[in-house]
Amino acid sequence: MKRVLIVDDEFGIVEALSDVLGEEGYAVSTARNGREALKRFGEVKPDLILVDYMMPVMDGLQFIAELRQIDTQCPVVLMTAVKRDQLPPALKVAEVLQKPFGVDQLLEVVQKLVG
Repeated sequence: MKRVLIVDDEFGIVEALSDVLGEEGYAVSTARNGREALKRFGEVKPDLILVDYMMPVMDGLQFIAELRQIDTQCPVVLMTAVKRDQLPPALKVAEVLQKPFGVDQLLEVVQKLVG
């Protein structure tokens, strides 16, 4: 069973993504910000991380920078309303999911990255 870590401070989004991915057979863990996600990463060793861009405590970009210091392999999908060309060019993510995105788009990206 593939493990997905969802990192977002909006409860409704976390709940919806957890439900969708859980129904597809993924083991889902969650975190409310980047700092919590770094701790959870060490605990669950996810196969994929879905992370929101804008969060309190530690945002998505800070999380990705910290994560890449300890792991360079785990694919990360950044979820954001910010346009791709407004993000840092050296952003180390597998995909950017532009908000709002649909269930089909989410599942397509997840399946492409972890099966």
